[in-house]
This record gives sequence, C-alpha cells and structure tokens, in this order.
Amino acid sequence: MAVRGNRYSVPIAHVGAPVTIRLHRDRVRIWRDQLCLADHPRARDGARQRIVDPAHFAPLFGRKPRAAAMLYRDTLLRLGGVAPTFLAALSSRQRDHLPEELRAVYALGQTYGTADLLAAMALADEAGTYQADALAVLLNHPRPSPPPLRLVVPGQPAQTTVDRSLQVYEAWVHLERTEVAR
Repeated sequence: MAVRGNRYSVPIAHVGAPVTIRLHRDRVRIWRDQLCLADHPRARDGARQRIVDPAHFAPLFGRKPRAAAMLYRDTLLRLGGVAPTFLAALSSRQRDHLPEELRAVYALGQTYGTADLLAAMALADEAGTYQADALAVLLNHPRPSPPPLRLVVPGQPAQTTVDRSLQVYEAWVHLERTEVAR
C-alpha cells in the first residue's frame, strides 16, 4: 500500500483489495471493512521507505525460504544501532544456517522488544559471538537493576529517618477510631 511516499505491507490475501487507511501521528493502520489488516509505525512522509511485517508474507515462506530470510534480515536491519554490524557478522559466520538464525533473531525481537534485542546484540558483538542462541542466553539472563538514586537535600533529614513502619500508622488510626467512638 502506497501512503504518503512510503509503502506499507498488508497480508498477501488482501493485496489489491480496497482498503481504508488511517493515518495517526506515529502509526499507519490499514483496514478492510471492519478488519484491521495492518498496524505499522509511521515513516516520515516522502521517505520512500518500505515498511513490512514479515507475518504478512508467511503463507509464501514454505515455497520461498530465501525470500523469508531476506525479509527477516531487512526488518532487523531497520532496527538501526548495532543491528547492521551484528547482522553482517551473523550473515558471514552462519551462512549455512542463515535462514534459521534470522528467523530466531526476529522471534527474539518479537518476544523481548527492540530495545532489549539491540542491547543483547551489542553485548554479543562485544563478546564476538554471532548466533541467535547467544542472544537468547543474554536476553534470558537477569540483568541487575541499577541501585536507586539517593536524593540528598541539604538541611533535611535523611529518608530513613522520615520513613516509619506501617504499624506506627495503623496504631495511630486505631487510636483515632477509638477516641472518636467514645
């Protein structure tokens, strides 16, 4: 579907069908009757980008496995950041298993989200390992959360001094209720 200088995919069963396009500030939604066929992030108008959801072409993947791999690769390359570097190394080192590797990396992105996938790609790139299994290990490994920031305001008591046990408040509320009841 051509929309404002970009092309957006729809499921192959609906190619050429009359559709309604809803443009939002950051989304493009394509409808056929009351069925939402596609929901894509919106590209800058006139950017001549091709925005594709690989799932739209899934019925063809059995007959064209290389096309499926390239579609996953293109989608992953659009993530930016370290993705092009990681995918170039993955493509050269995993040539014999590239379609499976690309499919697995794409699935990890769908499961964990773009930010976590890019962070795992960066860690894998630093370690020099370029496999979907390595990304899965990195994504499944719990990352320690950073320590909370401590705000220190001069002339004010420390937060530990101000914090009280919930039992103190419960006793106060109980005392107030008994005095009101009298």
